Amino acid sequence: MTNEKHRILCVGNGSSLNRGCEAITRGTLEIIRHALGSAEIISVDHGNTPDLPPIDPDITQHSISVSRWSRTWFMQNTLRVLGIEKTWFPVVGKYIRDVDAVLALGGDNYSMDYGSLRVHLAHIDYAQAKNKPFVIWGGSVGPFDKRGAEYEAYVAGKLRGITAILAREDATVEYLTRIGVSDNVRRVTDPAFVMEPVEPRCEAIPFPIPPEAIGFNFSSLMARYVTDGDVPACIQLVAETVQKLVTEFDRPVILVPHSQKAPSDDYVFLDQVRQILATGGAPVYLLPRALNAAEMKWVIGQLSCFAGARMHSTIASFSSAVPTLSFSYSIKSVGLNRDIFGHETYMLSPKDITPEAVIKKIRVLLQDGQDIQHHLKTRLPEVKEQAFKSGIYLEKILRTGVL
Repeated sequence: MTNEKHRILCVGNGSSLNRGCEAITRGTLEIIRHALGSAEIISVDHGNTPDLPPIDPDITQHSISVSRWSRTWFMQNTLRVLGIEKTWFPVVGKYIRDVDAVLALGGDNYSMDYGSLRVHLAHIDYAQAKNKPFVIWGGSVGPFDKRGAEYEAYVAGKLRGITAILAREDATVEYLTRIGVSDNVRRVTDPAFVMEPVEPRCEAIPFPIPPEAIGFNFSSLMARYVTDGDVPACIQLVAETVQKLVTEFDRPVILVPHSQKAPSDDYVFLDQVRQILATGGAPVYLLPRALNAAEMKWVIGQLSCFAGARMHSTIASFSSAVPTLSFSYSIKSVGLNRDIFGHETYMLSPKDITPEAVIKKIRVLLQDGQDIQHHLKTRLPEVKEQAFKSGIYLEKILRTGVL
């Protein structure tokens, strides 16, 4: 821990309406405080939600849009027409000269799950132009071969030139090694693992949370993989699945809307599920929008088991030692389960999601619940220690300029 108060610029995370992005920020703050003591944090997220209150008093928060027709998009494309391959970040430019390092948050921005990498690669260029250390912070990276070997090599060259890549799972380290990026890579875990849960106020949840309840998270994003984009069909499938959970196990189900950012708003999706089931009087409850990431983690920690599509909803569950089923649509969930358990037993891929398959997996979680909890409680100290290693690496970069 240092006595000097550092200024850290965090870029690229999503809106805190996505409780996973909020959990990344909260966990990052825990890690930085643990390593550096106090620090001034400037966060420039890509969520385009400027009216949200700051997550923490120590964070100066700005929210910008990088989507089509936004100011950043317009300037970026104007500069490209003029032959200048740089993205214009006015808010970042306001702070970058006076910060000690730039951290790229967001979990999986440096993958191709969301399309173009241009904005995120431009963050690298911008930081390097200002001679600032640049760290991909607790993220999944790659793969980049969707656009061919030449593009993969181009991105690999960019990544070799940054200060550090702090990778949150073995799959990222293995992939980066295959494409020749290794000297600046260190293995850590997702910062959300160290976010502390916070018990909500009594009046914040208008129904009881019985300890035998099953938690369930799903979103319209999964319709792309489960029902070929047919959202109403996906809602019906989830409603049938939740009804079978109630009937089969005689337990209430708590629906957890872990991301509430349009157009893939879990609350909207799960509320339609709840309405379908309400006509039959099933004990199915939907958590209110107002709960923040730390409060949702507290609720998840009270449950007998949990099934989730959003990766950070499952991280909240794993880090609370709750038996967890992951609905996996990307390599990041596969990597997380391999790292936690050494296998993929407690996962379902999108095309395998049926009411019967979910029932079968949940039965295993409930039957083996004590063993799973014991395993998680044994693994968690090591997992959290790896998350805090990010702070150790950051402190060294700030002190010496190198990883």
